Amino acid sequence: MSIIIPIVIAFDNNYTIPAGVSLYSMLACAKSENPKSQNPKSQNDNKKLFYKIHCLVDNLSLENQCKLKETLAPFSAFMSVDFLDISTPNLYTPSVEPSAIDKIHEAFLQLNIYAKTRFSKMVMCRLFLASLFPQYDKIIMFDADTLFLNDVSESFFIPLDGYYFGAAKDFSSPKSLKHFQTEREREPRQKFSLYEHYLKEKDMKIICENHYNVGFLIVNLKLWRADRLEERLLNLTRQKGQCVFCPEQDLLTLACYQKVLQLPYIYNAHPFMANQKRFIPNKKEIVMLHFYFTGKPWVLPTFSYSKEWHETLSKTPFYAEYSVKFLKQMTECLSLKDKQKTFEFLAPLLNKKTLLEYVFFRLNRIFKRLKEKFFNS
Repeated sequence: MSIIIPIVIAFDNNYTIPAGVSLYSMLACAKSENPKSQNPKSQNDNKKLFYKIHCLVDNLSLENQCKLKETLAPFSAFMSVDFLDISTPNLYTPSVEPSAIDKIHEAFLQLNIYAKTRFSKMVMCRLFLASLFPQYDKIIMFDADTLFLNDVSESFFIPLDGYYFGAAKDFSSPKSLKHFQTEREREPRQKFSLYEHYLKEKDMKIICENHYNVGFLIVNLKLWRADRLEERLLNLTRQKGQCVFCPEQDLLTLACYQKVLQLPYIYNAHPFMANQKRFIPNKKEIVMLHFYFTGKPWVLPTFSYSKEWHETLSKTPFYAEYSVKFLKQMTECLSLKDKQKTFEFLAPLLNKKTLLEYVFFRLNRIFKRLKEKFFNS
């Protein structure tokens, strides 16, 4: 029998392309067999690995679902993919249990205007993973704005006895509590005039000292259920939801900080960290890059590791669609200097295959519009 490795990722239509790149890169690097461990008595030695990918989505279009399935089809021998919708039921996507949907919606409604504007309700799924996936005792979850460079399967076998989850620390945490608080409150103050909704100093200190980044998690759902963690998280959201600016990350930290296994940075590395030996002694060991903060490769392809992200994208059915949107955005928004840099970057990727895909994509769009116009006339 194969060992099942459950993979969870949450996104909506706006993040379908990054999610496709992330999942493709994860499977391209993934081992399909578990190598022999150091424990000769281990029952997991030499077993096949099978990745069950669960996409938590919000009204994801049927077209995007089909493209994602097509993207991952080359790996069908050792993976499966399904979609679970956290929004209202529809014909195309199985829905999450109503009780779990209700909890996600309630938790999101507790947040302040800054958090609700910056984040979608998808982020609150992380608080209710035990309800969303009752069939599992352990899962891996990661963000869509990521790129895998090495095998993820070894992380699944890291023991989590006594820990709610394993996560890496956020590299950008200031050492000073005052500086940490000032940095976090600057944007909510400036853009939304939020002068009242702040955590108490003891809570802010907990977050500052235990500043985990939840963009990559190994989650012990068995312990979540035993300790009724979801109830505590929902109650905490009701009490402090108006005061948190990184909602699911802050709430998970406040509820779980005493039972978090700190993972090495290789599992959740911002591109900035790749050449910083104090974070990553050997960058060849990086498992997952996480493009959080600035530096999204689909926004401007001159950031670190953007080339690798685009090379992965070029292997997916999303590439032609992306090229159209990106070229339009680039010509409208970028300065002359940035345009020159971008064309230099894109030149090696614009091969005959890519250009043909682009032409056929544009023709399909034109014929689709003509067809719609004909039938509607």
